[in-house]
Amino acid sequence: MLRSLVGSEMCIRDRYQRRVRGHQKIAMAMLLLLLLLRSSAGTVPTVELRNGVHMPIIALGTAGYDNNTAEAAVAMALGAGLTHVHTALDYFNAAGIGRAIANTSREAVFITGMTPPCLHTAGPPVRNVSSASACEELTLSEIDSSLKALGIRQYDLLLLHGPNAPFNNTAPCTDEVCGLNQAQWRAYRAALALGKARAIGVSNYCGSCLACLGDPTPAVNQIQLHVGTGPDPEGLVSRQGVAGVVTQGYSPLAHGAVLNSSLVQEVADVLNKSEAQVGLRWVLQNPRSKMAVVVKADKLSYLLQDLQLFDWEIDSKGMTFLDLATQPKGQQGGRPCWGCQDSVTTV
Repeated sequence: MLRSLVGSEMCIRDRYQRRVRGHQKIAMAMLLLLLLLRSSAGTVPTVELRNGVHMPIIALGTAGYDNNTAEAAVAMALGAGLTHVHTALDYFNAAGIGRAIANTSREAVFITGMTPPCLHTAGPPVRNVSSASACEELTLSEIDSSLKALGIRQYDLLLLHGPNAPFNNTAPCTDEVCGLNQAQWRAYRAALALGKARAIGVSNYCGSCLACLGDPTPAVNQIQLHVGTGPDPEGLVSRQGVAGVVTQGYSPLAHGAVLNSSLVQEVADVLNKSEAQVGLRWVLQNPRSKMAVVVKADKLSYLLQDLQLFDWEIDSKGMTFLDLATQPKGQQGGRPCWGCQDSVTTV
């Protein structure tokens, strides 16, 4: 009986040790894969913002990710050399991102955050704060709470998530909307002065909302931009180029629809690149403005493609070919902004 017990214990111990060795091999393989990914991807270029801050032109987006998914995606990105992380208060994943960046030098990560409008009908958080003073105080409070949730003291870039108009509004900014936008911009100016942000900007702002915002001119405006929207929707990209505002494209692959575009597939075949790479390169190569882009990747293979964009170009014929695409439309019927719309013009 004793011999049987001893033999059983040894079998259990052997199985445990084999399992540990198996986990160690998997961990080593993952580490080697990340090192290979970083060496093959190269360094992400930066763009200089209006106030001299240098921002990596590719950011990892985290919209729609819960805390665990965001933590894993950010950790993978940092390991691969993608150091720009994009989040928002109303993504509700700050805890996961905070865990992912906790053991990385703060100076080694560029963090973009966003706070929601005071008038926010799509939510969450749903609210209708129509007093300018209350709106400013709410925005100041949310800047502080979002920093605390991430475990940091300063954003590299802080963006207003959208204008204070109903979601999917298709009209220009009114005086009422402009008044609330200006209240939030005062809070952002205060955050900049207090060192809570290195640069400030906006997202989903059409030309009329930009015009009434006041000083300083935003460093960045983040808009929907992908093959199918045209290279200069509502003349906004050109307008921002003239004003020195960096255009940052979100949904650059239209939630995957760009990958199924026959036009994109044709250009990709000629260049021997993936459809995703062609779609992203088309955004970054826009000559009308300084450009940047937000990508989403929770798999190493996708991230590798997203980082291999800088040693080749789409030729002028290919760019013109893709500029003329009218599909896919993406979100909000192809409009660049979900909170306002101006007449279609060019600058």
